[in-house]
Amino acid sequence: PGARQVLFEGADSGTPVPGGPEMSYVRSLPMEVAMHPDTLVAYEMNGEELPIEHGYPLRLVVPGWYGMASVKWLSGIKVIDYEFEGFFQSDRYVIENDDGVREQIKEMSTKSLISSPSGGEVLANNPTCVAGMAWSGNAQIENVEFSSDGGQTWEQATLTGPSERYAWQQWHMTWTPPASGHYTLACRATDRLGNVQPIKTRWNAGGYVVNGVRPVCVTVAG
Repeated sequence: PGARQVLFEGADSGTPVPGGPEMSYVRSLPMEVAMHPDTLVAYEMNGEELPIEHGYPLRLVVPGWYGMASVKWLSGIKVIDYEFEGFFQSDRYVIENDDGVREQIKEMSTKSLISSPSGGEVLANNPTCVAGMAWSGNAQIENVEFSSDGGQTWEQATLTGPSERYAWQQWHMTWTPPASGHYTLACRATDRLGNVQPIKTRWNAGGYVVNGVRPVCVTVAG
């Protein structure tokens, strides 16, 4: 009764702030996330003993959240009845709003990328397959849009392969350049909860949650 969060402590420690105190890596999860059937305490990876660099002998795995939540080298798990505000929870992995309020980083934001063609590539003036992947920590991907004019106009791409939560969603489309010249290709994703990938990443001092649209500049030969 009264349990609010589960605290996870790693065996690693250090001084994250120069001149500050030494501390262990400790983070917490809300009870509903810690008890979710997809949240794991892992001791094996791909059927083999967990490698030391991945957190041997035990590590937390929190699907859909950014990696800082998946505490490695677990040395302790504790149920608490209060809101944990440790350094790595409330100071390090946060985004500070314009009004100074700190927002803790949790689920992965919606994002997509173009994997082919590559930036700087010279393409023949023929129909070209543009492909990439998209993902979101909150839900499966609903759709991916493609732009060949730097985001001024958008059209629907085709989703391919499995569509599963926590996994990359592949997508592709056939783009026919209207003429030779320079083009700025882009894509943006929307998940099934309606979260849309932003055009620009929200600036923050830590450089976290970089999910803005990433343009790919190509040249179509004459």
